[in-house]
Amino acid sequence: MKYPALLLALLITPLSSVSSAEFFTPEQDRKGLTDEVTVVKALPNVLILGDSISIGYTKQVREGLKGKANLVRPKDNCGDTPRGLAGIEKWLGDGKWDVIHFNWGLWDLCYRNPKSKTQGNRDKVDGTLSVPLPDYEKNLEKLVTRLEKTGATLIWASTTVVPEGEIGRVAGDEVKYNAIAERVMKKHGVAINDLHATSAAFRPEMFVGPGDVHFKPKGSAKLAEQVVMVISENLEKPQSGASAIIDCHVHLYVLSRPEGITWIKKDNQHLYRDHLPEDFAAVAKANGVTGVVIVQAGQSLPDNQWNLDISSKNKGLFRGVVGNLSTVIATDEFAPVFAKLCEDPRYLGYRLSGRYQEELGDAFYRDLEATAKAGKSVDFLMGGYSLKDVATIAGRVPDLRIIIDHLGGVKLDGKPLDPEYVKDFRAVAKLPNVYCKVSALFGRFAEQPAPKELASYKPVLDLAFECFGEDRLVFGSDWPVTKTTGNYAAVLELTRSYFEPKGPEVCEKLFHRNAEKFYAIPAAE
Repeated sequence: MKYPALLLALLITPLSSVSSAEFFTPEQDRKGLTDEVTVVKALPNVLILGDSISIGYTKQVREGLKGKANLVRPKDNCGDTPRGLAGIEKWLGDGKWDVIHFNWGLWDLCYRNPKSKTQGNRDKVDGTLSVPLPDYEKNLEKLVTRLEKTGATLIWASTTVVPEGEIGRVAGDEVKYNAIAERVMKKHGVAINDLHATSAAFRPEMFVGPGDVHFKPKGSAKLAEQVVMVISENLEKPQSGASAIIDCHVHLYVLSRPEGITWIKKDNQHLYRDHLPEDFAAVAKANGVTGVVIVQAGQSLPDNQWNLDISSKNKGLFRGVVGNLSTVIATDEFAPVFAKLCEDPRYLGYRLSGRYQEELGDAFYRDLEATAKAGKSVDFLMGGYSLKDVATIAGRVPDLRIIIDHLGGVKLDGKPLDPEYVKDFRAVAKLPNVYCKVSALFGRFAEQPAPKELASYKPVLDLAFECFGEDRLVFGSDWPVTKTTGNYAAVLELTRSYFEPKGPEVCEKLFHRNAEKFYAIPAAE
């Protein structure tokens, strides 16, 4: 690895294509750019990208992370999003980043006039808005997409408060820009460090002066405390594929629920009994599972809330719930039910497993667009919906995150894959907003118990990896249904036997990073 040379190069080399005068940094904050830094190879690498506000707290953050991480920032004010797009490759370099804490916004919402004599040519009376909201959203989308490719844990810092009387900025505009940023971050599953809320509570004496967006040392120190805390929390999260597993397909149910669990036969000794959080918690502990996404085991509307409630005592393990809104999608009942469920941040989205309308009409797409706008996702279980349907839906609602469960419902019998399935699977994989869940492997065989050797599953896993790549595959066990063939360890062993030869980074993505991104899973409590 080239860590020392790369990191020090970032520290000493400014971006030469833009004048430093174009994006002002107060003299008092420049120590964030000039401090000498010693890079310790054994420590994780943290990158801060941002404007003069982040420059102002860089020195204190570095001190707060001393002995925990190498804190690096470019020797630049990263300015607005256009400057971010121009400089991002240089700032990232070619090394490995563990955490990237980033922001753009204050210079995007700034009005500037080349005739103005004020610092930065700021002029909200006769000036022009630097980056309008639609362009800001497009630029952030590009920047986040690029940052995701680093494999680092991403943390967005919301833009700090704009006080009344600012010469080139309108107080309150930062709220609008933060709302756009929040939408982009939720779409990509990026954590948000709400520095706006922190700075909005500052007393006037913590600002450099009236109408000034910059802070005195006490203000910067307060921001630094929060940045250190958030970065430290993310550094402490498990990073290796072996120690970080989020199982994205676990069912919990009680047979006595009003609508019951109709798909389980009474003579099934493995499944015809209650399966509660404490049952899977023991399985998780024995197998190193660090997080769970519960997928509702049926279409009962009340069971959406029931799954949230029954798992709420162990939010550290049960990180989120995928409910089921099959019975109300495309009806007037959908909007109020969905809105109420979304009040719980652990409600990640819903599954469509049953189909109650012949045509996928305007009301159906209205509800899917509302789902996308809320930053939630949709699981599709093949049956009522086909792979062709999913491809059509994904194309019509491109901002909606969609995942096809159980490898798109493939049926395995030891024979070559069905050509029609392969054709449809390849087609749906071309839609970038569609992911594939490597789940219910044993359940792909009608005959139970299913085979346990990799050779029986390799053709479909090869197809999935070829079509979706390492960035759009997500692990799920389908517990407790897996018990009809073997124990939980057998599911992990089979999955790992295929993916581990592809390297640790691929495993990290499959077992937790892709899940966090797709489902926008909230931080563990």
